[in-house]
Amino acid sequence: MVFIIPFSAVFISCERFGLKNRRAYCILQMRFGTSSTGITGGKIKGGKRCEMRLFVAIELDDRMKKQLMLVQDDMRAQRVEGKYPEGDNLHMTLAFIGEYPDPDEVLDVLDTISFEPFTIRVNGYGCFDEVIWWAGIESCPPLDAYVKRLRRALAEAGIPYDRKQFRPHITLVRDAIYDEAPVFKTPDAEMEVSFISLMRSDSGKHGMNYSMVSIVEAVE
Repeated sequence: MVFIIPFSAVFISCERFGLKNRRAYCILQMRFGTSSTGITGGKIKGGKRCEMRLFVAIELDDRMKKQLMLVQDDMRAQRVEGKYPEGDNLHMTLAFIGEYPDPDEVLDVLDTISFEPFTIRVNGYGCFDEVIWWAGIESCPPLDAYVKRLRRALAEAGIPYDRKQFRPHITLVRDAIYDEAPVFKTPDAEMEVSFISLMRSDSGKHGMNYSMVSIVEAVE
């Protein structure tokens, strides 16, 4: 006999047991090809699982997002055109993995890297190749140490990632077009990092959409 459990029941059960069980819920989302954002993926086609575009990141809290959105408004006022990430898409990438078929393998690696909560602070701004403008992050030894351990663990597990030097930043606009380089003041914003997210990116009508696959919480 086969029992069919409504997916909504799975959602309710996982939510009832708290944040630590969001991994199970989100993995189930991908196995069934559904998500709260309406994005489908992770289905089996021809006996082979579809690859997903994955990356490890710090998701920003609402306060920091709102403050950085004000910076984006300032840039628009200075007639800087380009692809501005929506507020909910603002984040800081720690390791970009790219197309990969099994998020469980990545999560197994993340589970081995314990860390205590730490604080990040916005500090300064800059650009890459004059087309990607970003807000910088103040020097943070716990962040640097975590990223070093993360990348070493990914390499040891044979999981590929972009090996460019880690430069902590939050992208504000891509493919920027302007007559004069913008001048703006970054906010005095900070937040506590209490969890690290495995994220996925999907193409949408208005650019890339980022969604959380699962999280790993800090050790209190």
